[in-house]
Amino acid sequence: NYLESCEPNAVIFTNGDNDTFPLWYAQEVEGIRTDVRVCNTSYLQTDWYINQMKKQAYESDPLPISWQPEDYVQGTRDAAYVFPMTDKSIDLKTALDFVRSNDPKFKKIPGINQELDYIPAQTLTMGVDSAAVMAAGVIDTANLPYLQKEMKIDLKGKDVLGKQELIILDMLQTNDWNRPIYYAITVSPDQFVKLDPYFQQTGMAYQIVPMETQGTVRSINTEKMYDNVMNKFKWGGVNTPGVYLDENVMRMCKSYRIALFSKLAAALVAEGKNEKAQNVLDKAMEVLPPENVPLDYSALSLGELYYELGQKEKAEMVYKGIADNALRSINWYFRLRPGQLSSVESDLGHNLAVLQEVLRVSKQYNPEFAKPYQEEFDNYRMAYGSVAKD
Repeated sequence: NYLESCEPNAVIFTNGDNDTFPLWYAQEVEGIRTDVRVCNTSYLQTDWYINQMKKQAYESDPLPISWQPEDYVQGTRDAAYVFPMTDKSIDLKTALDFVRSNDPKFKKIPGINQELDYIPAQTLTMGVDSAAVMAAGVIDTANLPYLQKEMKIDLKGKDVLGKQELIILDMLQTNDWNRPIYYAITVSPDQFVKLDPYFQQTGMAYQIVPMETQGTVRSINTEKMYDNVMNKFKWGGVNTPGVYLDENVMRMCKSYRIALFSKLAAALVAEGKNEKAQNVLDKAMEVLPPENVPLDYSALSLGELYYELGQKEKAEMVYKGIADNALRSINWYFRLRPGQLSSVESDLGHNLAVLQEVLRVSKQYNPEFAKPYQEEFDNYRMAYGSVAKD
């Protein structure tokens, strides 16, 4: 699903074992999407891996890395400090050339005796070639008014850039929008090199696009993501009756509910595409059925979105499952001895908060649904207050 989130000939940055090795298996053994280059940022800190990335792999062209081996060999430019020598922004290529230079005068920082590699500004800019962007189909014509003339990379809060981050910035600069570049949604934000204001979700990946998307409806490409989720993604038989899901798979399934289905459905509702939004919610219930993936906090948004779409029965089926599961857990917690109860206090509070959210939303749409649960919630909340005081 990570691979299918990408356009042809794409690059996708991953970070850990679980978002890298399965992709390599899919490509190496199953022959799936061998046009996509999987690039692990942890390995990108090493010279031998950068060398690999500069070579052809199956249908994937070499990555657009302009640096030469002598620029990144082990022990050379392993990191570059962010040490602003100006309040103004500087061009990304200029900053990278500054770091790449071997001239001693570019290694001197006032007040520090040793020579160091550093970035001389906190804000970097990269000019955007609109013709190249449109020719590569990076954004559609509807988003043309939001196309930036330049991208600003604000390094505030970062004291140092690792070798992998320098190489990623070089790729972005060298690529000039010829290949789509993505981050897997599982990559830690501290690996984003402050590019996340330009992320657009297409499924299990964020594509870097030359327009600001953070906090806007453009943060999700609903057309691409809908096609991926509804037509391309595979679900591994999670809906097989009685299938066993270990804790890692279960956690991933719940993450899909939140980060994939709920986000996409909410974005479609915001765009007025209600029929598609309902299809997405129905798909979530189909491929992640409550019998195998219990309804809990991860399904709260599904229930609320069903309500928004006027699907009262489906909403309350979801909320009933969430509320019943929460009450079952709460009841069990209160059967424990005081010493045992204190050890699960945070879990108890979590389940009460989940039940409270079910009550809050359902009261807006159907107060009668909430009534049977309200009294039990009030009683447990009072008892929880006593536990918290003790």
